[in-house]
Amino acid sequence: MQSMIRRCQPLLGTFVEISLAGDRDEGDLHALASLAFSEIRRIDAALSFHRADSELSRINRHALDATQSISAAMSDVLGEAMLLSRESDGLFDVTIAPSLVRIGALPDHGYRTDIDACWHDIELEHDRVRFHRPLAIDLGGIAKGYAVDQAMHVIPDDVEVCINAGGDLRMRPWRHAEVAIRLPDPAAGAVIHVEMRNAALATSVGALGDHLGAIVHPRQGEVSRDASSFSVFAASAMRADALTKIACLAPDCAALMQGFGAEVLCIDAHGRVCKFETDTKPLQRIGT
Repeated sequence: MQSMIRRCQPLLGTFVEISLAGDRDEGDLHALASLAFSEIRRIDAALSFHRADSELSRINRHALDATQSISAAMSDVLGEAMLLSRESDGLFDVTIAPSLVRIGALPDHGYRTDIDACWHDIELEHDRVRFHRPLAIDLGGIAKGYAVDQAMHVIPDDVEVCINAGGDLRMRPWRHAEVAIRLPDPAAGAVIHVEMRNAALATSVGALGDHLGAIVHPRQGEVSRDASSFSVFAASAMRADALTKIACLAPDCAALMQGFGAEVLCIDAHGRVCKFETDTKPLQRIGT
């Protein structure tokens, strides 16, 4: 007998909604949802910049003075971040934390930092990390997607699942699904419906606002003012999450996105949709 449940909890600085369906009773599905929420809480506890007792905070305090042992989760996320940093020539840079602290987007924990430090100054080797300059890393641009991926992994393959963490979304199956992307201006209250183009989707808005995070250009130190939203479809929510930041900062990143097997939709405040290609071309508006 087919059952379906939907649950929502405040996590990761947003609301996380998990929908499950399958040939199981509702009790089994609720137990699976609880397991997925527990996995998200575990990842958040380890990778949060805001938590003074997190693994990330320990690394920021001590990795300059001594090599730090790290968990598998930290190794996974930092490894992906370093790959994206290298391939984007630093447009994605986990050492952006001091700039976010300066504008009040992150709390000031008093870490020693060097304005010239960047991702090149991080030495990562499997389960160990070391800083070679005073710096602080923030995983806010990638960890939410990773948490969604890890939550997905605890759900058995015979169960249909959709996990949505404030715009970082992953579903199974996905090929014939349709998703709604909200317009960048929340006052508009409208959404655009598009076909799901990969297993995962993440959306970021360039402009800073009360309802938005900040995206800071690592090279220029300036906060993005682009009022458009950038939605990335990729094979994992972690990769899609990180690539939205690159998309916000580099409109000419189509080749990079293609190299990562990702696709980008840019939506302006009026609902005009463009796909990142060599020459940006408008896409047909599918629906509202």
